[in-house]
Amino acid sequence: MPWFSGNMMGSTSSHLESVEAPTANKALLESLLSSPHPLLSEGKKGLYLAVEGIDGSGKTTLSQLLQRLLQEKGCKAGLVWEPFYEESKTLLEKAGSAGPVAEAYIFAADRILMHRLVLAPMLRESDVVVGDRSLVASLAYQVTRGAPLELVVELNREALRPDRVYLLDLEPHEARRRLEKRGKGGLRFLETVQEKVRESYLQIARLFPTLVKVLDATRAPEELAAQIIEDLAQGPSPLCIKAPKTPSSP
Repeated sequence: MPWFSGNMMGSTSSHLESVEAPTANKALLESLLSSPHPLLSEGKKGLYLAVEGIDGSGKTTLSQLLQRLLQEKGCKAGLVWEPFYEESKTLLEKAGSAGPVAEAYIFAADRILMHRLVLAPMLRESDVVVGDRSLVASLAYQVTRGAPLELVVELNREALRPDRVYLLDLEPHEARRRLEKRGKGGLRFLETVQEKVRESYLQIARLFPTLVKVLDATRAPEELAAQIIEDLAQGPSPLCIKAPKTPSSP
């Protein structure tokens, strides 16, 4: 079931209602994903990139590789991840049976605290900061699992919005194979959930194509990192990423 067809859509008794609800959801998401944040109103702002995708898609590997390659290009590049604090990870383990609303609160608290104490200062000093997940993950995971979209949006209003999101798209059965290869067994039941989360991510990408770029997660991490750096070089990125101009022929 599409992620936007839950709490805000309600009944599907009329064609008008089913057409208008996604538009209302997009406006709500735009209020979260497009508004400038007061935390960064002063001082230098580096580029905040987020790497997203379902579990097993390779987010952590790519995030770490991307940071290293950016540093090799001369960029001052930082790295953050979510959840960030060990206390939050412990709470999330306890909240597993409490449902997606409890998870949404914990993720939001961890995110806002990390953004204020770590990410915002880092963005004032760095050229680029790579995020292994971002607030987009809560829109995909907790909303898909049943948390009200309005609640998740409100909980994350104090979080920093990524400037660009790179979505690693992967079939859930392949993600499960990767996780089991790493010794994480008993994951077959996750495929149904992961399929819905994947569709949520892809719908966000369709709604915000200039923000979210979908990448083929079956490709090697080195290829994906090179693709991201090439993409950054074409946009309004720090000079350390810009591709050198080819000198014109005499």
